[in-house]
Parts: sequence; C-alpha cells; structure tokens
Amino acid sequence: MRTYKILFVCVHNSFRSQLAQAIASKRYGSLLSAHSAGLDATRGINPLAKSVGLAHGYDLSSHVVTDVFDLYKQGQTFDVVIAVCSKDAYERCPIFPGVHKRLHWPLIDPSAPNVKDEDREILTHQLIHELEIRLENLVNELQENR
Repeated sequence: MRTYKILFVCVHNSFRSQLAQAIASKRYGSLLSAHSAGLDATRGINPLAKSVGLAHGYDLSSHVVTDVFDLYKQGQTFDVVIAVCSKDAYERCPIFPGVHKRLHWPLIDPSAPNVKDEDREILTHQLIHELEIRLENLVNELQENR
C-alpha cells in the first residue's frame, strides 16, 4: 500500500496544522505520513489545541513546532501540501517541488486575537470536526485515484 507524505501549513504551526497532523496520523497513519509546519513558527503549541485535541483522542504532547521554510531549504518533498490558513497566508506558502496536490482549506483559527475567549473552546471542537470530515474526503479521493 502506498503511503502519501502530507504537510499541513498554518501561520504559527501552533494550532490548526498541529491538530490536522494529529488527526491524520491517528486516523490514517497507514496511508498518510503527516507533518506540519508554520510560516512564522515562533510559538509553542497552543494549550487549548492540546487539551481539546486530547479530549477527542488526539495527543499533541510529542509534537514540535516547525518552520515551513526550514523544510523547504532541507529539500523535503511532499505528495500533498494543505494550507489550513487564510488566503493571504496561503499565498505566502512555498511551492515544494514534486507536490501532486496543493490545497487550501481556509479554516477558522480559534486562537486568533479577534476571537472572544468564551468562544475559543467551541470553535476548537468545530475545527476538529471540520478537519475530520475534510481528511476523510481527501483519503477517499486519494484511494480512488490510486
């Protein structure tokens, strides 16, 4: 069975891309080799992403923050690159050579400064659900196109 190397990119690699990596690894680890990185990877992993992720069965405790440009400079290659951020951030993503599929999933960032504190947890649950659905659809598409 072929394994697809997949990279999830967001701005800080502290929330959305980390959750996407955890979900992809846990649910589809035999098909997807999941990685994540950020455009400005300067923060640690957000505690809310860790706690709500864990409540859904996704453990981020061993994850590390990675800079997408470091991966690019190292010559890393990926079959699929998915930006889980705004359109502006998506346009800043480097184009990795050899990518078969480049996607943009403009997902809400529960850690954004304009999000009210009381809304962050529910938005994180919604984000996880959205990622689960999108990943299931992607996996089905990859399996159909084998």
